Amino acid sequence: MMSGNRPIYKLSRLNESIAKKIGEIDQSFWIKVEISNVSIRNGHVHLEIIEKDDKQIIAKQQANIWSQSYLALKKRLGDDVFDEIIKRGSSVVIEINIQFHSIYGLSLNVIDIDENHSLGELERLRRLAIQRLASAGLIDKQKLLKIPLVFERIAIISSPKAAGYEDFMKQLRNNDFGYQFTIKLFDSEVQGSNATKSIIKQIHTIQALDEKYDAICIIRGGGSKTDLLAFDNFDIGEAIALCTLPVITGIGHERDESIADIVANRKEKTPTAAAQFIISRNFNFEQNLMLSFDSISNNLKNRIQFEQKQIELAESRVLPKFDKYLYMHHHRIEKFDYEIRGTIKSKVDDEHSQLKQLNQSIKDTSKGQVRRENQRLSYQKDVLKRNFDNTISNQHMLLERSKIRYQDVNFLLKRKINNFEHLSDNISSLFKSNIKSALHQLDIIELKVESNNPEKIIDKGYTMTLREGKLLKKEDLKEGEKIQTIGKGFKIESLVNKID
Repeated sequence: MMSGNRPIYKLSRLNESIAKKIGEIDQSFWIKVEISNVSIRNGHVHLEIIEKDDKQIIAKQQANIWSQSYLALKKRLGDDVFDEIIKRGSSVVIEINIQFHSIYGLSLNVIDIDENHSLGELERLRRLAIQRLASAGLIDKQKLLKIPLVFERIAIISSPKAAGYEDFMKQLRNNDFGYQFTIKLFDSEVQGSNATKSIIKQIHTIQALDEKYDAICIIRGGGSKTDLLAFDNFDIGEAIALCTLPVITGIGHERDESIADIVANRKEKTPTAAAQFIISRNFNFEQNLMLSFDSISNNLKNRIQFEQKQIELAESRVLPKFDKYLYMHHHRIEKFDYEIRGTIKSKVDDEHSQLKQLNQSIKDTSKGQVRRENQRLSYQKDVLKRNFDNTISNQHMLLERSKIRYQDVNFLLKRKINNFEHLSDNISSLFKSNIKSALHQLDIIELKVESNNPEKIIDKGYTMTLREGKLLKKEDLKEGEKIQTIGKGFKIESLVNKID
């Protein structure tokens, strides 16, 4: 159709021409773009892709991953990798072909993804996340928290369907030492695009509870390196680092270390290893406690022996001096009594002799003299009687004083004896109480030692490996050495060929 000198075309014809020209491009292209938006409708993925230059958008286009390609890519890459690559803000290298529809216009169809570029980009982002955590002082923040000497209450973040969770629980519940734990599962996704948010949410939930836990264990099973994506970003590293409870990871990767492992208080390669760490922590505490009991018992025995020697030494020093003191006072009392009796007898004898002399003199005198002598004699008799009575009274007083002094000495002696007997009873009672307590502690230790008897552990179905009759340690093991494995009802001798 012509209008003047100008040709005029229909839109449909123009679109057909464009479609024809684009259809002549019989090849696909690899392009590097940034995804600015993602939406999924009716099984198809619709992307908005852009190119930036100094943060300015210089190109924008719509792209589609049709359902068939979508399912094929997810199967090849895995859900976690696909979701991590195809998300807003990701830099990707994709293979596309170009189509033009007369109604819907131009479209880019994604037929493949270069995951190596995307994983390299993820590694770059991972390193940036680690640098951010280090700059914020969060790498070692968790490690400043003290892990308890004994684990009793444990919060677990995992999926109840995860094989690693089952291994963890089996290891804890069936431990060889009969330790009991209070365990609560906080259900969380452990893979997929929502896993990181789900784990962080449960960390915050546990910290907000009034019920306090000794530690948080983040558990999942094994898988490929890309399965670590939920544990390998800044957000989960920050949440773990700022957690007020010690965090133990058992993510299940023998070789790879995630950001969650780096910032955690304690990292273990597998869920089973995490459970074994908890059990070994309790076992080490029990062993140290038993050593303390042994030390207390030995100290108590030494103290008892020392106190016995002190008592014997006190007896050897006090009793001889006390016996000597008693003997000296008793001897003085007897001597004093003997002196009093001798003095009285001598005085009586002298007076009796004088009376005899007077009596003889009376016989030789006259009656007048007899009367005078009787008067004088009566007077002298009175004087003598008074003197004698005074002497007897004085001697009696001296004797009473001696008796009182003797009673005082005897009372003091009895009080000393009572004090000594009371001291002896107290020492004996304390000694018996300490012996009884020590024997009770020894009985408890004997029960614990018996429960850890190697023969009983072997009877449960376990084996014990020895070298030259001693328990085997890995650091002492050498190639070419002979070892013995002892089990219930059998003994195996082996030769070490290789040590891993």
